[in-house]
Amino acid sequence: MKTTEFWEAAQPRHKFQTLDALRGVAAIVVVMYHNRALFGWTPSHGYLAVDLFFNLSGFVLSYAYQSRLDSGLPTTAFLRDRIVRLAPLYLLALALGIVAMGVAGPGGWLHLTWMQHLGYVGLGVFLLPAHSAAQPGLPLFPYNYPSWTLFLELLMNIGHALFLRRLRTAVLGSICATSALVLVAIYIYAHTINAGWDWGTLFTVGISRVIFSYTCGMLLFRAWRMGSHRVKLPASPLLLLAFAALVLPTPHQAISALLMILFLVPAIVYCGALNEPGKISWRIFGSLGAASYAIYVLHAPFFVYFQRAWPAAAPHVPWSGMLMLAALIFISLLIDRFYDTPVRKVLRRRAS
Repeated sequence: MKTTEFWEAAQPRHKFQTLDALRGVAAIVVVMYHNRALFGWTPSHGYLAVDLFFNLSGFVLSYAYQSRLDSGLPTTAFLRDRIVRLAPLYLLALALGIVAMGVAGPGGWLHLTWMQHLGYVGLGVFLLPAHSAAQPGLPLFPYNYPSWTLFLELLMNIGHALFLRRLRTAVLGSICATSALVLVAIYIYAHTINAGWDWGTLFTVGISRVIFSYTCGMLLFRAWRMGSHRVKLPASPLLLLAFAALVLPTPHQAISALLMILFLVPAIVYCGALNEPGKISWRIFGSLGAASYAIYVLHAPFFVYFQRAWPAAAPHVPWSGMLMLAALIFISLLIDRFYDTPVRKVLRRRAS
């Protein structure tokens, strides 16, 4: 099969509009969680949006590529497609993050030398985490800290193409269950699973979170493909449930978060795959999905620019956060339409 045919075959035949909208909801919650000072309150389980992202990726990528990879799509072609999907917005966010650090003040908040900045920028271009042995407090990705999840997802994409997709369901389920037990052990030891973004927790909490949620998404896809269980629910309330679960306080916050990762998030993803919105909300769901990646990857530098452009955005005043969020969503939709989508089309044509 020609490469161009592989590119065309890789495009999903079914549009999971509800899953796309769930990704948008998760991105919005991440913005609220990271900028809670502007909103005046903290989404209680906002960090679990990351686990929802991983779960969605395992499901959607299995749907889009499982049969293609099984039919002979080269692993390199699959990974090239993933890079084309992630790179344009990621590199834009990296550039904006570098400028934002300069806007934040001389030397930025990291207080690095120019040579250190140069080295970390070089690593960042290739989506590689910064080496922080000499600087323990340094984020994995200093210029755009949310990028740690993209790094972990790309690792799972490599594992997906090389061996995970080849595993029998029982074996894949064993990997998922083992990683779930590791998360339980981490909770028992540390009383939290809100970690993974630094060197100290990347290869324990971070890896465990992505392995569980991503492989769980793959298993959910296999269950969906079998079609043995069909749960009919209205799509819009499902989005509200996901939002409420991520932002509302619960008794025993840490154990609630663990239970959400293990049970509630997979249930929401599976129900989302089975239920699509009606004609009225279809376009809204699609817009949430279209803007989701840009919202997530651009929100950290955008926050710096927003504060500079709008000094009246005072902390602990909810309207400040809502104004920032509305502006970010609007700009993300524009960037998706006029930058990300056209650039990806050009890259795909050249790759063929």
